Amino acid sequence: MALSRLSLRELQSRPARSLLTLLSIIIGAGAIVATYIASDSAKLAQRAMVQNVTGNAHLEIQAAGGGSFDIREVLFLKELDGIEVISPSVRRYSTLATLNAEGKPDRKHRVQLLGVDFQEDRKLRNVEHVSGKDPFSDSEPDSKSDEPEVWCDEGLAKSAGLSVGQEVKLLTKTGNQSARIAGLLKSNTAAAAFQSAVLMAPTRTIQKWTRSVNKLDIVQLMLKDEKQVSAIQEQIAQRLPQGVYVRQPPMRSELANESTVAIQRGLLIATIFSLVMAGFII
Repeated sequence: MALSRLSLRELQSRPARSLLTLLSIIIGAGAIVATYIASDSAKLAQRAMVQNVTGNAHLEIQAAGGGSFDIREVLFLKELDGIEVISPSVRRYSTLATLNAEGKPDRKHRVQLLGVDFQEDRKLRNVEHVSGKDPFSDSEPDSKSDEPEVWCDEGLAKSAGLSVGQEVKLLTKTGNQSARIAGLLKSNTAAAAFQSAVLMAPTRTIQKWTRSVNKLDIVQLMLKDEKQVSAIQEQIAQRLPQGVYVRQPPMRSELANESTVAIQRGLLIATIFSLVMAGFII
């Protein structure tokens, strides 16, 4: 009670100093809160930037030396908790030939055949449907159709003069295969720079063409909680056969590390200065 009377008397006798003291506390606390919010927002923006550039995959499984592995060796992934998306794919190289007016091969281009599960792949890759048939719609492309369909990278279509509905010839291990360009796609990830001239198709189609049934080149995983990356990576590594390994996508980890160091140091310095400034003001 005595303390409250003394405080009230002090406020009445020195109103200006009391007001300045109150304002200094408000400004100092506000500076600390503002710095914390800015730091948290910068971290979220950085995370979103990395995902937008590199895709949403947290882990990927590959064979040593870039070879293939049997799909049965990774079936256990469905049993693990914490994995939200499992996207297997097959990558092979081929020669694409366009047909002239007489239906004979004309120009040839070196392309990469990418076999994916479109419904799962859409959750990982930052790929945009440009025109033609949408492979990411609810209806999965029919890999058993009499006329196989492929989806062409927009950059490849422009450089090679390809268009939706055009028929092309592909040189594969099973000979020349005819396919129709069902649509055009555009990749917005940094990895697209290393995967130009891409033709995408259902996994079974590419496996059949390249005589690699039940074979995979890479399996990409998206986890429910990014904080569990190390723990789940260790669980997977223990169950993989020799010659097959799991790792974080190199592009994702390199970009995250390079951008994180500078931003985190800057935010730390800003936080320290805000604390010092708030102390001086108060």
